[in-house]
Parts: sequence; C-alpha cells; structure tokens
Amino acid sequence: MTLHAFPTRDVALLRSVLNDDPGRAAYLLGDLEAPYFDTSRWFVAAARALPVAVLLSFEALDEPVLLSHGAPDGVHAICNAFAQELAAPCWAKIPLAHRGAFDSVFSVVRAQQLWAMELKDFRPAGATGAVLLSANDLPKMLALYSSVSEHYFQASQMPSAVYVGRYEGGRLLAVAGTHAYSPRERVAVLGNVVTATDARNRGHASAVVTRLIEELRRRGCTTIALQVAGDNAPAIAAYRQLGFVFRDVVLQARCERT
Repeated sequence: MTLHAFPTRDVALLRSVLNDDPGRAAYLLGDLEAPYFDTSRWFVAAARALPVAVLLSFEALDEPVLLSHGAPDGVHAICNAFAQELAAPCWAKIPLAHRGAFDSVFSVVRAQQLWAMELKDFRPAGATGAVLLSANDLPKMLALYSSVSEHYFQASQMPSAVYVGRYEGGRLLAVAGTHAYSPRERVAVLGNVVTATDARNRGHASAVVTRLIEELRRRGCTTIALQVAGDNAPAIAAYRQLGFVFRDVVLQARCERT
C-alpha cells in the first residue's frame, strides 16, 4: 500500500490518529496544546487519504525531541521522506515497533529502556503536606533538581506545566510535575519526579504524585501517563500501587546522523 507523508498543522487530523490510543499517545496529545504546539513540527503518513501515523519534532527544549505514534510503516515513511529536515543530534522516545524506522535515518545511541505506564485504577497514597508549586518556588526547585544526577527540568516549563512539592521545615524535599499537559485534550504525562537523596524511602514521592494526580483529575484530565526507567523496580512498584499499569516499552535514545 502506498503511503504519503506530509507536514501538517491540522489539529483535527492529528487528533484523529492520536485518539486511537490516548494512553500510548499521551505525550503527543499533550503537545497539541499551546504553547507546546507552537514550538513543534508535525508530520503525518496517510494511506488512501486515511492518516495512519504521526511524528512530532518537539522543539521547545535545548535540543529537539522526536516522538512517534501509529503504524510502523507510516512512521518509516515519514522518517525517510523528511530525514534531512529532522534536526540531529536530537533525543527521541521510540516505541519498540518503531525502532526500524528510526534506524533507517539515524544512528540510535545511548538507548535506555523505559516502561510506558497509564493510570487505570487510581489508589491514592497519603498526600499530607504536598502543595501546588508556583514561580515563587522555582529557586528551591532548581536547587533540588541540580542535586540529583539526571533530570529533564527546565525553568521555562513552569508556566505551562503543573508541579507539586512537599516541604519540611522550609526545605523542599520532593517534586513531581508534568512533561506534557493539555486541558483541552484532557491528558497529562507525569515527569521530573525527584526526591532529595537524604529523604528517600519516606513516602515523599508517592505523596507528591498523588497530589499531582488529584489536581490533574480535578482539572479534567482523563488520561494520565508516565514513563519510568525499566530497571527502576522500586519506582515501578510505587506507580503500580498508585494504579498505573504497563502499556509499552519505549526507548529513550540519542539520535545522530548516519
């Protein structure tokens, strides 16, 4: 079957592909919302005018991030049609079924397996002391994130995201936020969940994630997803206790030109 790949800014067209499985497409659905949409490029593959796959180049961060959804042959068609337009080096979140499409145009390096999980049956933990954060909390947030070995938080994310923290004696001990959030699409992706090294295993992470989920549900989000390192057994267990279920394996990878 012949596939036609093309760039688009048609939100309704993109939504028609992504809503076939909102849990798997949560990142992309979240980026249909301003200001994320305004800093993104979108590509679609269609067969006989029926859209079957989407590729997003999210360009609001220091380096672009590629995300894909849909039929593997459709993603392959997009990658090959627009190989020279996709910035590299970049980062990508690659469902295993799409690995061949990315390999056809990039050298995929430093790949880490993530578990994509979706909230199905929310079982809240205690969230006493967990509060919504604002720009006033930003200095303490930056200090906490800078104290851990790896994170993906940038201050520019604050205005369009939702963040929750837990303080103790004026010290910020834990934070959880959203990587993607769209009230219009009723979807959110949790991320940047961090606890101070000397405060771990005391329930802080579960508390801030619980409070964050409660806030997102209050705002109308019906699809809440996250991605966690596949070898992080304690975190996976904690998310399962909160009601998240496994949906897919995704490779978080560095993509360079072949």
